[in-house]
Amino acid sequence: MKVSDYRAQLVDLERKKTELTATNDQYAIGYAKTVLSEAISKVQADLNALLNLELQPVAYIINILSTVTSLNKTVGDMEQLAITARFSDSTSKDVTKGKKTYASYRDPEIVYNNVGMLTSVDDSNYAGLESEKYSVVKTFNGWVVYDKAGTEGLEVVAVNDNTGTPVPNTFELAYIDGSKVGLKFVTDGKEATGDNWSISVAVEVSGTLYTSSDTSVVTVSADGLVAAVGVGTANITVQNNGSFITIPVTVA
Repeated sequence: MKVSDYRAQLVDLERKKTELTATNDQYAIGYAKTVLSEAISKVQADLNALLNLELQPVAYIINILSTVTSLNKTVGDMEQLAITARFSDSTSKDVTKGKKTYASYRDPEIVYNNVGMLTSVDDSNYAGLESEKYSVVKTFNGWVVYDKAGTEGLEVVAVNDNTGTPVPNTFELAYIDGSKVGLKFVTDGKEATGDNWSISVAVEVSGTLYTSSDTSVVTVSADGLVAAVGVGTANITVQNNGSFITIPVTVA
């Protein structure tokens, strides 16, 4: 409850306690006063606890620390980073895992003369760290898909259930190497050649964010898993709530 709710309860209980003095049943008065006094004490204690809680300052991150300050790796090596945040109240907390939220949708401002309809989009396994827009087109031979940069190498594949049977009218975006984008969509099954949709994914990243200065040398996942993929040097930047650190990486 809010502070105002507790104060309203106190006023009401005190009023009832005062009204008892107008009765003639002394036993009832004594018993009721005891009950009301206990209730008043409890409400007052709850109110004080709430006030103390509201007055407590909110701890904020002073800086973040990594268990490693640099990495020397061979192509193919992997390493999980471990990140700790130090707070203004002198506490520390593991903040290694990143947090992402997504909101996918068909662009409402674009109107197409489609035969079929896109009924839903599932972005729960989306792997991207940045907002993206995909154009999905139904063709005579299947599907064509592009991202906002017009990247080739994307395709639409059927989604199978646990038995390997295709789920009706359910598809997902994938790269030609077989890896998944993590974006599924469902149609009403009436799509025809020429039907096309624009699907946008708005990405908001909170918590710890990892980026690589050169993904041809080293990549880093949303949860801090580092992979050495090519010879060279690069930097991994780790950010959380305004604090950041840079970890130099050398891959041989």
